[in-house]
Amino acid sequence: MNWGSLYLKDVIRHEFKPIGKIHFRVAYLKLNETAALLRDKGEPVIHLGGGEPKSKAPIDAIVSCAALLSTGDVKYTPADGIPALKKAIIRYTEEHYGRQPAAENVIASSGAKQSIMVLLHAILDPKEEVIFPVPYWVSYPEMVKLAGGVPVPVMARSGGFEPTVEEIAENIGTYTKAIVINSPNNPSGRGLLGRIHRRRGRVVRKEQPLPDHGRYL
Repeated sequence: MNWGSLYLKDVIRHEFKPIGKIHFRVAYLKLNETAALLRDKGEPVIHLGGGEPKSKAPIDAIVSCAALLSTGDVKYTPADGIPALKKAIIRYTEEHYGRQPAAENVIASSGAKQSIMVLLHAILDPKEEVIFPVPYWVSYPEMVKLAGGVPVPVMARSGGFEPTVEEIAENIGTYTKAIVINSPNNPSGRGLLGRIHRRRGRVVRKEQPLPDHGRYL
């Protein structure tokens, strides 16, 4: 018996089917593969799938990683990040944003999606809602569902790529637990934070009658 195949089939049936869209992820990866094959053939491709940076890794990072590997001192790290790295993040945040977060409020992860996924599992109870503007990165709805929540995409009535603060506020209800603002937006590239921050008070005022629900922006 092929236990690997059995396990995968069981996971897809019991874990992924209720939230759906696994076929979309497969199609998304297939799109990346097709684009790469066409490029290898010299075809002019404008790829609107997964983004990859065109620049190479910084030479300082390469040298530092190579130096660490050469020592052979490679071990498990704390789940929330190496203390020295967390201190560097705190210094950077203070220098560029004028805020000094406590070390226990800093997580060094392998990527933004990991941090968001950990956050959603930490804060969401069943049926609680997470708001995010349309267009949005494809993972957001499924991440919310995996954490037991309900995704609430907000589309601009104008048909554009940037819903207004008022349109976001209209979707806040008794089950709202978080608002995800991805700026610059992926995939549109629009910057949302400036307008959200300038008019954030209007959203916060609407939330005041709901003291038992945390808000994340």
